[in-house]
Amino acid sequence: MLGNYLLIFSNVPRADVELAVRERITIPVLVIHGTSDHTVPIDASGRRSAKLLPNAMLTEYEGEPHGLFLTAADRLNEELLQFVGGRAF
Repeated sequence: MLGNYLLIFSNVPRADVELAVRERITIPVLVIHGTSDHTVPIDASGRRSAKLLPNAMLTEYEGEPHGLFLTAADRLNEELLQFVGGRAF
C-alpha cells in the first residue's frame, strides 16, 4: 500500500510524500513483520510504516523470516481475524 503512494509521488520530496500518506490514510492499519526478514528488513519497512501511519499497530514476530503466512500461519491468521473483527490482541 505504501509503495503505491511512493510510486505516485516519485518526483516529490520525501517529506511531502510522508505528509500526504499521513493525511490520507486515517483508518486503522495493522503492520505485521518478522524480525529476521532479510528480504525486506523490518527497520526499512515494518517499523518505518508503523511510525509513518498515525493509526498503525505494529506486531513484530521475533525470529521470523519473510513469508509469515508459511512460517507463522496460525498466529498470523489469528491476529488478522482479531484485527478485522475489531478485537484487541
